[in-house]
Amino acid sequence: MSNFAGHIKELRALIAGSSSSAAAPASAHYEAKLREVLPSLLRDHVLPAPTATEMETKVVLRLLNYTAPRFPGVFSNGRPAEVIRVIGRILPLFAEPDYQSIIFEPVWSLLSLLRTGDREAYRQFFLDAMVAVEDLQYVASKHTESGCLLKCFCGSFSDILESTAIFSDLPERFQPKNGPGVLIDLSGDMRWCSFATSLIRLINKCLTDGTLHVEGIVTMPFVSAACSILCYGDESLHKVCFDFARIVATVMTVEILPTETIVRSITSILRQDVNELSSIRDPDYDLSMGACLNALHSSCPGYIVESTAADIVNVFTRAVQTSRSSELQAAMCNAYMRIVEVCSPQVWKPEILLKLLYLPKPYDKVTECIRLVVDKLGQSLVSVDANDDRGSFQEKSEVFELPKVGQKRVAQNQENTLYKRQKMSESRSTIGSFMAKLSPAGIGHELAKDYAYDLQLSLNSRIKFLSPDNHNAYPLEPDIAIQVLSLLSLSFCVNPKTSLFISISKQVLSWIPWICKQATEKCFFSFDMLLYFKALQTVMLLRSFHPGDSKQFEDEAQLICVRSEDLDYPLYVDLISLLKRVWSDGHVSTQTCLDKLKCLVVQVIAKIGNRLNIDCDLELLELAIHSESVEVQNEALMSLPIIVLYSGPTMLGVMFKKLELCGDLGSDKVWKCVAFSLGFLSCLNGTTDVTDKAGNSCKLFMDKDSKQPVSTLDLLLKGFWCPHCDNRTVNTKEQISIVDMAVLETENVALKHNILKAHILFFKFLYAQTSKECIISMVEVLPRVLRHSSKEVLLEMKIKWVNCIDFLLLNGMKDVRDAFSLVVCCFLETRVMDILFSDELGMEGGTKELKFMDKIKQAFAEAEDSHVLLTLLESTATIMQASDTQGEVFFCSFVLLIAQLDNHDPIVRKTASRLLHRCCTYSFKGGIELFLSNNFRVRDDLYDYLSSRLLNHPVVINEFAEAVLGIKTEELIRRMVPSVIPKLIVSHPDNDQAVITLHELANHLNTELVPLIVNSLPKVLSFALFYEDGQHLPSVLQFYHTETGSDSKEIFAAALPTLLDEIICFPGESDHIETDRR
Repeated sequence: MSNFAGHIKELRALIAGSSSSAAAPASAHYEAKLREVLPSLLRDHVLPAPTATEMETKVVLRLLNYTAPRFPGVFSNGRPAEVIRVIGRILPLFAEPDYQSIIFEPVWSLLSLLRTGDREAYRQFFLDAMVAVEDLQYVASKHTESGCLLKCFCGSFSDILESTAIFSDLPERFQPKNGPGVLIDLSGDMRWCSFATSLIRLINKCLTDGTLHVEGIVTMPFVSAACSILCYGDESLHKVCFDFARIVATVMTVEILPTETIVRSITSILRQDVNELSSIRDPDYDLSMGACLNALHSSCPGYIVESTAADIVNVFTRAVQTSRSSELQAAMCNAYMRIVEVCSPQVWKPEILLKLLYLPKPYDKVTECIRLVVDKLGQSLVSVDANDDRGSFQEKSEVFELPKVGQKRVAQNQENTLYKRQKMSESRSTIGSFMAKLSPAGIGHELAKDYAYDLQLSLNSRIKFLSPDNHNAYPLEPDIAIQVLSLLSLSFCVNPKTSLFISISKQVLSWIPWICKQATEKCFFSFDMLLYFKALQTVMLLRSFHPGDSKQFEDEAQLICVRSEDLDYPLYVDLISLLKRVWSDGHVSTQTCLDKLKCLVVQVIAKIGNRLNIDCDLELLELAIHSESVEVQNEALMSLPIIVLYSGPTMLGVMFKKLELCGDLGSDKVWKCVAFSLGFLSCLNGTTDVTDKAGNSCKLFMDKDSKQPVSTLDLLLKGFWCPHCDNRTVNTKEQISIVDMAVLETENVALKHNILKAHILFFKFLYAQTSKECIISMVEVLPRVLRHSSKEVLLEMKIKWVNCIDFLLLNGMKDVRDAFSLVVCCFLETRVMDILFSDELGMEGGTKELKFMDKIKQAFAEAEDSHVLLTLLESTATIMQASDTQGEVFFCSFVLLIAQLDNHDPIVRKTASRLLHRCCTYSFKGGIELFLSNNFRVRDDLYDYLSSRLLNHPVVINEFAEAVLGIKTEELIRRMVPSVIPKLIVSHPDNDQAVITLHELANHLNTELVPLIVNSLPKVLSFALFYEDGQHLPSVLQFYHTETGSDSKEIFAAALPTLLDEIICFPGESDHIETDRR
């Protein structure tokens, strides 16, 4: 018998020593001591022995868990499979309920050694575990208290029979009589449940952490058995079975799972009274069940969705209402939405969603379900006459009785609800014209119309009684009425044109005076203020949406209208009062909720319209801008362009002033919003001076699938559209237009002043001592500021803009240079280039293009760091792709990229080659060779450039030929000769390098100079005759005389036949005058 206390005390001291700085000697001593005492500790204190106690066993288990990952050699003796002996020693404890909290970790630590040391032994252990689970299914089905012994892990133990054992064999009572393995006593429910729970949990861990190691060996009988055990056992076993099904569906495939059976089992559990299962269905249990349902239902075939749809729908309301797990609530909503996608309305019963709106704690995902139902039922749901409620509410209230004041809000048992369909009358046929959009395939036309009609009538009836004016006639609790209205507005906001949404919006706004009249804070905030303000923000967001039918809005003119001056003034006063009270009371329990509420307050203020009082009502905006919360600050800054969108250009000057003051905030976290706000304000200011407003004004769109509310930053980044700056095409099927500046019809009297202010602020913020992220944000909005400039302002700020290009091209921060490379092409716009790069307006001859490219060339010359060169190459490539292939900017960019092909830095060379390929693919349809063959001027200019680099930079020609064109250098030279030799010969009196270049061309072609120039004689003479009216012909003839010894008569005689062809049948672009001249 080992000295347990002495051994443990000595090991603890060694562990403490191995944790110090000089740990190597202590660690070695500790490992040696473990080799000495661990076998005896396992033998005497792990499996029940006469002298062992539970405390001693747990101490040894913790020691194993600590040792396995740190000193794996203690267990293996050079053969990792020896770990099986140690695992077998403690495996019977899986069946001991008292050890469930501690046994799993040491077993997994040991099994991890097997996984990394001996893959085949690990796979064999997993195979044995699967067989054990299949046997456990039989044990579970017997459900007997009599003796039951399970022989398991036979294959793993048979593999180590011949090896020398460090650790002693199992006690005799754990050894099978008929071969190797472990014998586990599973008598009684508690023991087999504990063993099954730990074993399946271990298998789950193997599947998640070592999927590749067990790939291909998972069998269908094992999966079926593991899922069947779900019918037995306690809550712990249920949870690991749910986890097993989820893991198999996620990391493997759902096809091998009995998905339909599992889903029905889950719905059977959910059908039970939650109070009766309170000891089982805790939040963790529902979480595991919800995760399993979500994984299986989202990936199973459609026929399983159809077969289990009724079961899920029948428990949907109960599950969402009673579960304390958001995971299960989300899973049920996701399952319901897939049922809506696959099945007919008769199956998914859309009316049950209305009951969920009345829950004390509503679940947000219910609104997504309602949105999908609206989409599936089509236009018929949202186009039924809102006034046609013939007996509908009385009839529907039999099914959906609304809770009264003082009554407990309990969801009805929808399984026992009898759905009654209204008998159709002749007058009902009048709604047929509204049903233009039919439901998707799979939903019958008439059935969809019937459900849409009945649901519409029920909604209209409910909405009428959700008003504070109807409180006495139908006493619904105010907090529930506000909650239901809020959820309905968030659900139907994707259809802002419809009478249904208008009715909901009217009711949402109608509660504002009632809320303001509440005397005490307790009454004032008895409802979910955060939810109400989400709905209020959504209503205000969509109130500027111009209706297709003005009559539809006659009754709502005071509440939902385009012209904000029609907004009812008392309601406006109450709204401002409400916003100020919410801001100042600070009643919300957490700071996060308070910040969210303040953000919503800011969003509502921004959408009030031109009734907004600049002096008083923007007080809250000012407080938000200077808030201690960065989230609130950013929301306020991004609301500045929203205010202009809803109030008109008269607010532009005020917004620019507020933005100017934001430069003193000093927080790097708000600079991004400062920059974006400046960019959007510039667009709004620059598009309000157009005479033809149609299509030339800024608009704001909203994604139909967006979950309201969204932050103003996200709304603007995804939905703001400027006709000059945003080239994207708006998909009207996915986005709806909510604001059009053209509708406001307000003159921008301070246009020029605001443009100048935008430029001043841009340069102030750009050069401010801020972080990299701040400068990048300013660079991103640079095109918006530049494009919306006037000639006068550009002339005034010309020097600053030119210096700005230098500042950004050679900026010390790579990310800043990268950001500028994406927007540099905005300087290529004709109006901008005419002012910034011309000595006078309207100058022709390409001088402005060359001046702009000189800035790029100068940057290349000044760049000393290869990282700067790389970003300059990216900028040049962007310019090349954005420019006209026949223009000077294009050719200069092309040449700048080619020039870097012989850079001393290999990364620069490879980058230049890559960008040339990218630009050629983008700019040249059919490839660069086809382009050059069709564009003689560009081809000749390119060959002239390459010939000029032949003497001092021959690598450029080699790289361009082989890396870009994909041909040999000799072939490129041969193509260049007909174009460059005439120019070289004509220019040789004034060009000392011309003759040397001619010799170099001859050398590359392995020939002499004389044959080279004689073969080109007709082309040279033709070029000399027409170049500058033949002034250079004598010098050309003299050159040939010097090189060949022939006189002029002999030269012309030799070239005459071909010369006539060159003159008459000339290639290239030419006009009629040139043809006559030839």
